[in-house]
Amino acid sequence: MHAQQEEKLEELLQKKLDSLCREEGFPGGTFGLVLADGSQIGLACGFSEPGTPMRPEHRMLAGSIGKTYVMAVAMQLLAEGSLDLDQPVAHYLGHLPWYHRLPNADSISIRMLLNHTSGLPRYVFHPQIWETALQHPTKVWTPEERLQHLFDQAPVHAPGKGWSYSDTGYILLGMVIEQITGNTYYREVKKRILKPLGLRHTSPSNKRRLKGLAQGYSGASQDIALPAQMVQHGKYRLNPQLEWTGGGMISTATDLARWAKLLHQGQAFPSHLLPAVQQAVDLQSGQPAQTGYGFANQIHQSPYGLIHGHAGIMPGYLSAMQYVPAYQFGIALQINADVFSGKLKAGRSVGQFLAELRQVVVHYLEQAENNSQ
Repeated sequence: MHAQQEEKLEELLQKKLDSLCREEGFPGGTFGLVLADGSQIGLACGFSEPGTPMRPEHRMLAGSIGKTYVMAVAMQLLAEGSLDLDQPVAHYLGHLPWYHRLPNADSISIRMLLNHTSGLPRYVFHPQIWETALQHPTKVWTPEERLQHLFDQAPVHAPGKGWSYSDTGYILLGMVIEQITGNTYYREVKKRILKPLGLRHTSPSNKRRLKGLAQGYSGASQDIALPAQMVQHGKYRLNPQLEWTGGGMISTATDLARWAKLLHQGQAFPSHLLPAVQQAVDLQSGQPAQTGYGFANQIHQSPYGLIHGHAGIMPGYLSAMQYVPAYQFGIALQINADVFSGKLKAGRSVGQFLAELRQVVVHYLEQAENNSQ
């Protein structure tokens, strides 16, 4: 795309982003687009702090999008022969004295962790987790401390016989990665993913002071009393290390858009493994389907084919990234407010906002192609 075309597309996208920010009532947002030819656009709207405009360089906690990096590391280990998708998780973690107290512990496989068919409940829904995190903001969490609230509980469903989204499975995946490599997950993801792919604005969210972090606006939910502002004196109000391999990354929207494109073009691991990542299972039965969830991959149908991506939430922030195979572009949106804040209209999601921006891109590309013929 030449400079004049890029400038026009940027103008259209900024207009749409400003409209969303104004009409939907979120404080600020950042948007990233990476086109098929590698050219990229980074935009912002609204503010980080009152009087401080949001900039494309602002970073936000990406929430569950962090699962996509965990999956990519796992796919590399699979390619190296040190991980088996259908091996029981107990093969890797069964030596831990508490592991067998988890629901379905002896029957779940690595594949089930990746596509959320394990039946493991979500540890993050336990209010005491968040109470402890807010009362002790410097606490460094161990896997056992995260998962102990699930010990001896009933599973959500039998292994492989349903689908239930669960951060718990990705905590176990992080433990498996560390067991196999003898290294910390964060060192592995830096070495294997972030540095080789040049994702310079993406890093682990494993400490309270994070460079470039925009203010995040939150509040009280039904079960958890969250601060209205999640950044105080330059520090996040709790230790985001709590999230770890359930998410655990901070990024810009432009880096997320680049990551979506790299990931789903098969550049993060050997491309012959991409079909496994993009094989959806149904969001109820957990059985193979055209749309649903793959390996850290939310898959849905659009008028121009399947869309691959992921969304995430962390107190104060909402994020979504997508890859559009039909046009070979990656796209992402981050908002510095969450579903607890009351600032977003009921029933609207960051994924829906991103779809509106995506449509602007598709319409422009189609129009440009028609004009060139």
